[in-house]
Amino acid sequence: MSDTSPNLSLPYLQPAQAQKHVTHNAALQRLDLLVQAAVEEVGALVPPALPADGAAYALGQGTQNAWAGKDGMLAAWSDGAWLFLAPRPGWRIWDKAKAELRIWSGSAWLLPPPAADNLDHLGINTTADASNRLAVSAPASLFSHEGSDHRMVLNKAASADTASLLFQSDWSGRAEIGLAGADDLSVKVSADGSGWTTALTLRGSDGALLPGAGLQLGGGDAAHRLSLYEQGSYSPALIDMSGNSVPLAPASVSYVRVGALAVLFFGTLAGLDTSGLVAGDAVAVTLPFAAAAEAYAAVELQGLSAAGPFLWHAATGQSHARIRRLDNHAALTVSEIASGVTDLVGGTLTVRTG
Repeated sequence: MSDTSPNLSLPYLQPAQAQKHVTHNAALQRLDLLVQAAVEEVGALVPPALPADGAAYALGQGTQNAWAGKDGMLAAWSDGAWLFLAPRPGWRIWDKAKAELRIWSGSAWLLPPPAADNLDHLGINTTADASNRLAVSAPASLFSHEGSDHRMVLNKAASADTASLLFQSDWSGRAEIGLAGADDLSVKVSADGSGWTTALTLRGSDGALLPGAGLQLGGGDAAHRLSLYEQGSYSPALIDMSGNSVPLAPASVSYVRVGALAVLFFGTLAGLDTSGLVAGDAVAVTLPFAAAAEAYAAVELQGLSAAGPFLWHAATGQSHARIRRLDNHAALTVSEIASGVTDLVGGTLTVRTG
């Protein structure tokens, strides 16, 4: 039979042993250190000058003075002397200085692995709280695949809620990307963390790209910003200069607006109807917006007595384009159009709108 116990190496009392109390007290000293073990410091190297009775330490590597040569052992000051015990794998101690539980791995005192599921919060190199239940303080964070794809999901409860990434400078918001109070993807920016501007929106219903403050192509002034892109169509009307108009329905004219320029694509407007228009007035076709500058473009007319060629003329401030002769710029009049016979064939007109 061994003289000591197999786990804690407690000395056994021997038959006919003298001074049994010495052996018994030695075993109690070891138990006093190991049961509910708590140490003043983990990784200690130099013994204190005036240790308190019962004070225990988990020694590190490179111990000195009275601890020299006792690397990795447990040391306890008891009855005026140091008691050293070699830990075994699985032994546990409480680190008073850091308020942490440590487990001996066979070579080091390690923190026990936390439970992986249903944690209230987790702070990595920082403190988590009730709102920031996962908090990380580090130069970088890495999320990698496990053989193929890797997807990060931000899920919100309802359309009016927010799922976004917020970028801060010294804890003050400067940019936010995500679904902010809607189901459209938006990019918001702020100069002070208080007032926010939606710089860009991607509409969820159709994928439309909507610049919030214009697309700056160069320079810093408004003239260099693309503030609008629009594709559309409208139903034009034939008008005179006396305020009368005749719809050209079902004809439709498509257009594209890019910034301050609009390009209108006229197909064939067949059988122009001039009924109700004043015969001697100049004739014009309505535009969907007013021209901000003079605009001219060639246009072809068929089935009328007047000689061409002709051109469009959109005057500054007007929401219509007259038809003029190219040679003398004389305006085409209502009486020169054969009602129901004359066709306006094709033509493209570029108009500045701002």
